[in-house]
Amino acid sequence: MNRIEQIIDERNTGHWNLTRFRSNVYDACLAAQETAFTEGQLPAQTKALIAVGIAIQMGNDARIESKIVRAAALGTEFRQMLEAIEVGIAMGGVTGLESARAAFFILDRIYPQEILKI
Repeated sequence: MNRIEQIIDERNTGHWNLTRFRSNVYDACLAAQETAFTEGQLPAQTKALIAVGIAIQMGNDARIESKIVRAAALGTEFRQMLEAIEVGIAMGGVTGLESARAAFFILDRIYPQEILKI
C-alpha cells in the first residue's frame, strides 16, 4: 500500500469509527465544513482551491489529499490546481515546498496525462 492509499484508508477508518461512536463534535465539524464549502458569494470550486492552498500551508498530507480530491471532483483543471499549490508555496516558504511535493505526488495520480505534458 502506498502512502496516499494509507492516508485514504486511515481517514476512512477514522471516519467510520467516529460515525459509529456517534461523536456529536465530529458530526458538527463535518456539518460546518459542508456549510463552508457550499456555493455562496464564492463558487464552491474557488473555495476548494483556497482550501488546497491552505492545506499546502498546513503541511498535512491527509488534508492535502482530501482538498485536492474535492477540488478535482468539482471540475478543477490541472493548471488551476497548480496555481492554488503555488499560492500555498508562496505563503508557506520551506513548509510550502515540502507540502507541494506531497501535493504533486497526489496530482500525479489524479491528473496523470497532464503531468506528462509538463
